[in-house]
Amino acid sequence: MIKFNDIVLQYSDQVILDNVSIHVKKNSIIGLIGKSGTGKSTILKAFFDFSLIKDGEFWYNDKKVVKIKKTNKKNDFKGYFTKFKKLFKQSSLKNVVKLYKNTLNEYFSKAEIKKYKKKINYIAPDDNLITSIDFYTNFKLTFKKYKNPFYKFLKILTKQQKDNLYQMCEYFGMQDYIFKPVEQLSAGQKQRFAIILNLINDPEILLCDELTSNLDITNAQLVFEYLQKIKSDKYIVVALHNLNDAVKYMDKIIALKDGKIQKIYHPNEYDLDELRLYFD
Repeated sequence: MIKFNDIVLQYSDQVILDNVSIHVKKNSIIGLIGKSGTGKSTILKAFFDFSLIKDGEFWYNDKKVVKIKKTNKKNDFKGYFTKFKKLFKQSSLKNVVKLYKNTLNEYFSKAEIKKYKKKINYIAPDDNLITSIDFYTNFKLTFKKYKNPFYKFLKILTKQQKDNLYQMCEYFGMQDYIFKPVEQLSAGQKQRFAIILNLINDPEILLCDELTSNLDITNAQLVFEYLQKIKSDKYIVVALHNLNDAVKYMDKIIALKDGKIQKIYHPNEYDLDELRLYFD
């Protein structure tokens, strides 16, 4: 599970969201709704940009990520020092060492943070494709699961990887555009390729910002139906700008307003008139 506990999200000196508490589980797609500027994108970025988090706790698989606990870090260590001092008086060195190890294990190490971030794919509003080359070359430049370092250096794909790529392109109706320069594609085609680039890497954590903003209803449906198929072993959070998509495809909706989470909706609580107030 991924947890935000009483988190404050802030850019420079400006607080964007306060008292953010969110629990994200696998096999569930969470939708973020709110009018422009309410902090949907900020929440998504906070999953990997810990500099946005100025207070509170961020947990991943029952461990705190230590870097974001800036505000209370001094108090944390003061508390641990008090515990150590008390143990020295009342207990053996063995128990002191045990407490020290438990303290270290409570937080992420730098290596664990690096490993955690590799599990994330963030689909940004802009497609991030290099327009002067075709999609296939873009794909090889961003692919994360080459067979070995030699294959990665030479950008060699296995037959299975090529087949998987073609099948996904075919699913999204993009098989005829794989070798076409990106600059010649429409906005919707670029967005579908950007989605494919992120999905093909099979991330554990998928963060989607304006996922279907340039897609028609049919292609948006394909995207959300695909997310439903793969959600069982993934954490998926989507910033939404379409009420129908929110109600039809989300397993939980988090509504943002006035710098806070106003309400968390579950499917049996969806009220179209009420939810509509959170859209521009």
